[in-house]
Amino acid sequence: MTSRAQARTAAAEAVREAGAAVDGARLTDFLAALDDVAVAEMTRVLAASGVFDSAAARTAEEVGTALRATPRHRHIVRRWLRALAARDRLTHRDADATYTGLRPVSAPEAERRWRRAADLEHEIGWSTELLTVMRTCAERLPELVCGDVGIRDLLFPGAATEAADAAYRDNLAIRHLNRAVVAALREIAAGHTGEERLRVLEVGGGVGGTTGELVPVLAEYGVDYLFTDPSAFFLNEARERFADHAWVRYQRFDVDEDPRAQHLLPNTFDVVVCANTLHAATDADAAVGRLRELLVPGGQLVFVENTRDENLPLLVSMEFLEVAGRTWTDVREHTGQSFLTHTQWRALLDGHEASGVTSLPDAGDALAGTGQEVFIATMKDDRHHVPVGELARTAATRLPEYMLPAVWQVVDALPRTANGKTDRARLRSWLPRESAPVVVDERPKDELEHSLADLWAELLAVEGVTRNDDFFDLGGDSLLVARMVGRLRERVPQAADLEWEVVLRHMLRRPTVAGLAAFLRALAGPEDAPAAGAVRTDPVIHLHGSRSEDEPTTVLVHAGTATIMPYRALITEIRRRSPGLAEVVGVEVPDLSGFLAAPPDGLIERMAADYARALTADGRRRFHVVGYCLGGLIATEVARNLAESGAEVESLTVISSHSPRFRLDDELLAEYSFAVMMGIDPADLGFPDDQYRVAAAADAVLAASPGVLPDGGLAALGEEFEDVASRFRRLADVPRATRIARMCEAVPASAGTYEPDHMTRLFLAFRQSVFAITRYRAEPYAGDITFLRHDGAYPFPGSKDAVTAYWEELTLGDLDIVDIGGDHYSCLSVEHAPGILKTLGELTQGAITR
Repeated sequence: MTSRAQARTAAAEAVREAGAAVDGARLTDFLAALDDVAVAEMTRVLAASGVFDSAAARTAEEVGTALRATPRHRHIVRRWLRALAARDRLTHRDADATYTGLRPVSAPEAERRWRRAADLEHEIGWSTELLTVMRTCAERLPELVCGDVGIRDLLFPGAATEAADAAYRDNLAIRHLNRAVVAALREIAAGHTGEERLRVLEVGGGVGGTTGELVPVLAEYGVDYLFTDPSAFFLNEARERFADHAWVRYQRFDVDEDPRAQHLLPNTFDVVVCANTLHAATDADAAVGRLRELLVPGGQLVFVENTRDENLPLLVSMEFLEVAGRTWTDVREHTGQSFLTHTQWRALLDGHEASGVTSLPDAGDALAGTGQEVFIATMKDDRHHVPVGELARTAATRLPEYMLPAVWQVVDALPRTANGKTDRARLRSWLPRESAPVVVDERPKDELEHSLADLWAELLAVEGVTRNDDFFDLGGDSLLVARMVGRLRERVPQAADLEWEVVLRHMLRRPTVAGLAAFLRALAGPEDAPAAGAVRTDPVIHLHGSRSEDEPTTVLVHAGTATIMPYRALITEIRRRSPGLAEVVGVEVPDLSGFLAAPPDGLIERMAADYARALTADGRRRFHVVGYCLGGLIATEVARNLAESGAEVESLTVISSHSPRFRLDDELLAEYSFAVMMGIDPADLGFPDDQYRVAAAADAVLAASPGVLPDGGLAALGEEFEDVASRFRRLADVPRATRIARMCEAVPASAGTYEPDHMTRLFLAFRQSVFAITRYRAEPYAGDITFLRHDGAYPFPGSKDAVTAYWEELTLGDLDIVDIGGDHYSCLSVEHAPGILKTLGELTQGAITR
């Protein structure tokens, strides 16, 4: 029996053993109970909306409008309607594609269904997390649908999306299928022969759930294991978790992009493993095609997927996460699916000429009803695998040395031009870049630079770092900067008192060993430091690319903390994806002391005029202007000033931004908003823990004091809001220095570390920005505006409708609204930055990534 056949037999045996340990009848009952719960929650939301109160038939679009569903979530609403019609809870008319006759589940019956599901879960040991997730989502389901609440913030506040996803998928079915994957890989590794080690590629490794099962088992077989993920942060987490397994390598890889552009060549892996990853690809068929190309002839594609597209528990919970940021271009674009079925996966594999396809569990297995399946397929079995080493040796025996190729690549087919000839230009582009020896000027110059270069090489898992290598080009991001600062403090004396944000702000400007070393020397040596009392006057900061008369400049306008820090993940993405043919600059407050001392009335207009003058002072005449949060309002004024000066504003984009229709004077409420912006849980500081309750209290103050939130207004509220008022009163009695110290302790590690002085400066800048914005009254803008509107929560200081109405009233030209993932504070995070950059690329006609 071949190792391939043994792998499939071992996987099947692992699934059979797992299935034998499960009470099939009770598992079926449990899955049906979950479906019943989901049906009850769908009907409850629809009934509460009143959309089916009359006998009138409703289209899916009308139902979505009644629920105020976001554009993304209308996909889920349509799936609800189909599911309910299939279960006779709605009547569907094919003739006009309408629905009528909702039959809701009563509240007592719904609660009985919840109890039954919980009892059955306890019996079979599925996943305690699942019912918690479903219950939490059910309580806020209408708000999830309309985007007032984001699922990430609801379920996993402060956690990364990948962590949330992994927590949800740690269930009985996945645990058993992981055993099948491990069993198959063990047999493949044990039966591997040849001059090369078995090469395994894991795609979308995330938090390493599958990796944690595989790596210990494969350790004895001398495997070359490449762990990949689109997130550099999770790559680094994996490096630390599997540090004892030095044979595991790590690399950033996105299956939606060309593998060759990501330094992965065709025919270089024996096995590719994907655990619940492929359905997240924009085009699952194209993704499998890319992975097929990476596999050697006879290579094995092993993947786990949910094949039950109509998964009702998912439809009222984690499908809100599955559809976030998704724009499918495969069959799902036309079918309304979120997941491919078993039949569709088999057809897709057939289309790629896969052979020996095995899918588990079998249809009669107890686990089959879960919808989770593992597929094992042999790719390119119609050809023979020839290792590059064998090719080179054979050629060396038959050709003179001068005729031997310097570079060998095994490809599935030669590229062709439109008229069918070999595309030699494309072939040349496949050659590796010439790697000349590092010149003396590129080597670290002194002990400090050597220490930094060694640290970067260690942190980024690269062989060597020159003094002018770009940290972000090497795979770094803002999360890794935080880790770097921690290690710098331990190893470099000049860095003992460094704060994360200070270093990151510098790294966004000069992300090289030479640049960081110069910064550290300036801290330690007065001869290199700026002159005493020197004040920076230029607000424009070069971020990426070079000036060109043929290209417009993209401008990122600072947010409420007066710095470009909120753009850090976006800037990282720009550096990674752009060769720098066009210029990207940031605009931030150059003189913080002067900014804090300025009267807030009219400050936005004065700043915008200064920024526009600075941007055009060096001859720039064409611009794409982008502003996030409070920066969106400043960006609008900057664009207005640029246009009035005769410059060309090719696009204006505002991200999750609006101007409150009141003046904010309440110091503690500004502090509350600042804490939320920093990722701090306000309850850790003594504020109320319900952000919607705080918003309602602020509305009550405004009702009594129209147009103004006076200082101490929330603390003075009466009995109806005593829970909020008492918290604000207690905090008012705490010195600000103590409150700031608490912030330094409570700030999450992902946001960096701060000393009280630094945190105070950030807060004062934020407060001044808020005070200025709430005193600012914008004139209508004569041009077009694109508003990137987040689809998460809108607790304070404005509802989604109010925010949208603000930009509709302000824009005299065309207003284009694009819904983006995340809430106000997470929409520019590492998770969402790639999607934001893609959108900005379209809006700037590619300038931001050229």
